[in-house]
Parts: sequence; C-alpha cells; structure tokens
Amino acid sequence: MDDSALLLLVAGCGLALVIGLTWRLVRRCLPRQLPFVKRPALLSPAELRFYRALVQVISPGLTVFVKVRLLDVLSVPDHAWRAYGAPASGKHVDFVLADAAATEIRLVIELDDRSHWQPQPRRRDAFKDAALTASGVPILRIAAAARYDLAELRARISAAMTA
Repeated sequence: MDDSALLLLVAGCGLALVIGLTWRLVRRCLPRQLPFVKRPALLSPAELRFYRALVQVISPGLTVFVKVRLLDVLSVPDHAWRAYGAPASGKHVDFVLADAAATEIRLVIELDDRSHWQPQPRRRDAFKDAALTASGVPILRIAAAARYDLAELRARISAAMTA
C-alpha cells in the first residue's frame, strides 16, 4: 500500500470519526420526543357532572379547586416524612372548597364511584380520611350519580363544614 492510499484511509477514518461524534453530540442537543399526550379534559364525565352541581350550591365566599394533591392540603413534619409523607405524596383529593379571598381550606370532597368499592381504593380512602381528620380538615364523601339534588347537596356541604 503506498503512502497516498494510507493517507486516504486515515483521512476517511478520521472523517467517519468526526461525523460520528458530531452526530452523537447533535442528537443529545436535539429535543427528544417525550411520551406525553394531552388529556382530553381535566375532569372525567362523572367529576364534571358533580362539579357543575357543586358550583351551583356553594356559598358566594367560597371557591372550588379540583384534583388537589393531598400534601397541598396537609403538611407532614420532617421527622414523620418517611412513615406518613411519602405514602401521602402520590395521592390527591377530588375537590377542595376554600375561602375565595384567603384560600383557607374549608372542606375536602371526595367523589366515590364503583371503583371505590375495591379493596385497594378503600385502603387509599381510609388513609386520606384518617390524614384529613387528624389535621382537622373536614371531609365529605359523595356517591357519584347521574344527577344531584341541589338542596340535599347544599345541606350536606353546610353540615360537613359546621361539624
């Protein structure tokens, strides 16, 4: 093999190496296609039905928040984090009624459908109920329905907030 062929081979290998390294660097800098897709709606049809009834019956000084993390409603001291905070960290509550001016939490409402009859959801519900009760946050559980009696809903909310 003569010197020019060897030089051409070395140059070709060098060029391939530069192209390969450049491609790896460019791929790292390019935005990756992440596996996220937008949900069609924030609330399920059952949650939306209840939400529409709820906003009709709450007092004017209250506002409704939906799908709130449990740890946005409660806090856990650092020394108890492992036993209580970690298990609570992945949980949320369906609806929170709060003072419209100061956002002070007045009531948590959980909408229970058939899935809450299963053992695992029942354990989650019991954990949430115990945590909310221990912190002094009133909780009201409402069975999901096709329609809601607004007067009854208003009365149950009022009773839960004054209990």
